[in-house]
Amino acid sequence: MSLEMQLACVKNIILKKVSKKELLSKLRSFDVSCVILFPTNIDLNEDWGTYVKFAKNKFPLVPWVIILDSPDIENARMCGTWNVEKVLCKNDLFEIDDHLNNLVQKNGLKVILKEVGIDIYKKQFSALLKDALKVIEMNYVNLMTVRDIADIIKISESGLIREFQNYNIFSPKQLLLLLKVKHAVKLMKNEGLSLTEIAYKSGFTNPKRMIECFQRTYDLSPGKFRQKYLAE
Repeated sequence: MSLEMQLACVKNIILKKVSKKELLSKLRSFDVSCVILFPTNIDLNEDWGTYVKFAKNKFPLVPWVIILDSPDIENARMCGTWNVEKVLCKNDLFEIDDHLNNLVQKNGLKVILKEVGIDIYKKQFSALLKDALKVIEMNYVNLMTVRDIADIIKISESGLIREFQNYNIFSPKQLLLLLKVKHAVKLMKNEGLSLTEIAYKSGFTNPKRMIECFQRTYDLSPGKFRQKYLAE
């Protein structure tokens, strides 16, 4: 299987060089985990650097990978000056999954439960609760209701709520919305995204819902929070 075909199986990446307008459109339209491009060693030049730096200026949280035909120290150094996170060659195919996972984790966009004070591996949590917490942590952007969570782990909605109450932690609904808010906070560093775009990318049904959750969490509107967040 070719490198291109294998990478095409990875969710939410951009695999080819497109116009700047189309690139920004793709970055705005869905949650991109990584941008991976395949210039030939000969083609790589400062035009590519202008292209990369343009996009990274608008979306600094999205990591970039340049995959070259063969190892080339000078080209790797040039990519480094563009703040490309990883430069690989096609001989690195067998390691590509590890590289991508490390990049996405290092990027830090995804919110993990430890960021809200929950250690999923604490022994006092039941197996059922651990399953529920894992589902929420991995899928909070796409989950909309407590029923969605309950259906995945095959329990009634009321049974799921009771399980959370037994351990005196957030309710499933509170936890789901808090992770969405925390995700939105991380996206705010991307100045190329409007608050409406951030709301949908964070899994809110509409911008109004994000505003309500921000007010409850931070006692600030998303707009005022963003001004404060970017000023720090």
